[in-house]
Amino acid sequence: SPELMVTTISPFKARLIKHGYNPGHILPHGSYLVDLSNPDVPGFTSLLDLDAQLSSAAAAAKKKDAKSHKTAFFG
Repeated sequence: SPELMVTTISPFKARLIKHGYNPGHILPHGSYLVDLSNPDVPGFTSLLDLDAQLSSAAAAAKKKDAKSHKTAFFG
């Protein structure tokens, strides 16, 4: 995919607000299907990197969630 450009990002964000969408609720995503048979080494490495990033984000979210519950309960 080509890099995102300010000339497309800014109007997109403006339309979100205009139509009542919270920009914080918009989640970008990649392809739904990953071609695991692709022999492209950079592509495979990128897939492994994505898996590591998702695992790290999930662990951070779990830690943050546990901390917020502890704070809410114990003050």
